[in-house]
Amino acid sequence: MIAPAESAERTARAALAAHAVARVFVDAPFRAIRGGLSNHAWRVDHDGRGYFVRLGGRGSKSLGVDRRSECRLLGAVSAAGLAPEVLLCDPGADLLVTRLVQFITLALGLVVVFRRPFDPGARLGGWLLATFGVFCLILPY
Repeated sequence: MIAPAESAERTARAALAAHAVARVFVDAPFRAIRGGLSNHAWRVDHDGRGYFVRLGGRGSKSLGVDRRSECRLLGAVSAAGLAPEVLLCDPGADLLVTRLVQFITLALGLVVVFRRPFDPGARLGGWLLATFGVFCLILPY
């Protein structure tokens, strides 16, 4: 089953310390994100930006989770600009760190796209809002 929250947080901090790109998060405050089936997740704020840190739980494999495939897929969609930036994906440590996207921004971006699916300006604006949390207004000239 899922390890106690304090133990999982210690494990996540130790895994972060093993990666140069993620060491800045080791001493940052972690705020738990509840609701996962087998994972532990936290919001971590550093230098005015929010990040998502996930440590996979012991039940992940029984759910059919393939962390190596997940890392490849997340890297591809992130590089294509379709998902938040992936700072670290380590399948061996069952660790993932991405830039945090607020759910409200994601939801608003999707609403814009679905309300005006054939409007390229709305699609671009919705994509920017959902992916990067950037609101823009595109006016016809």
